Amino acid sequence: MGIKVGVASTKSFTSQLTILTLMTLLIGRRRDLSYEEGHEILRALEKVPEQIREILKQAGKVREFAEKYCHSDHFLWAHRSQRPSMWPHLSGGCSARGGIEHAKI
Repeated sequence: MGIKVGVASTKSFTSQLTILTLMTLLIGRRRDLSYEEGHEILRALEKVPEQIREILKQAGKVREFAEKYCHSDHFLWAHRSQRPSMWPHLSGGCSARGGIEHAKI
């Protein structure tokens, strides 16, 4: 097998996780999840946009991490790059739309 490359859609992925969380909350409330516990989950979900903004402020640290591990075998990472040459060790580079790559799986 060779390198597998898939295009990741951050908005779709985040939306799917949000919907799954809300469905889980609904199922939990129909069983034995208390109102307070459910409300706590919703408050945590409301914090996600700000948490994402905080993570995005750390782009330099993320780049350092990527540079440290980009040549590792058996490693899975997700990225968004405007420069296909950012990952030159991968055959064919990477999609300008971003993607998920597996090294030697």
